[in-house]
Amino acid sequence: MLPDSMPWIKENEMRPMQVVHYQARDGLKLQGYLTLPVPAPDGAKPPLVVMPHGALDSRRLGFDVVAQFLASRGYAVFQPNYRGSSGFSAPVSLSEAAQFDFRAMHNDVTDGVRMLIAHQW
Repeated sequence: MLPDSMPWIKENEMRPMQVVHYQARDGLKLQGYLTLPVPAPDGAKPPLVVMPHGALDSRRLGFDVVAQFLASRGYAVFQPNYRGSSGFSAPVSLSEAAQFDFRAMHNDVTDGVRMLIAHQW
């Protein structure tokens, strides 16, 4: 439980992390997580920090200390789960070589950012 492990953090000040779904340029359906800061008084959109996870690990929905820190400083934080991420089964049509195509993984991250821009998160 968060209060037990980090008692200095006030849970009521944490920003919600929401699941966002998007489609990669090759049609693969992906998801990521978006944490938004408190809206600016003038309605201005916050700057975006993109935090892809390392290696072939994956992100999970839940508390992320770095995302919360950045959101508390006025940044929107996007954490994409790109192809090859653990915890997600690849579609039958996606071969093992395609699942671990690093150029396609990079495109997956870019496509997530483009989706956020298009929807004016």
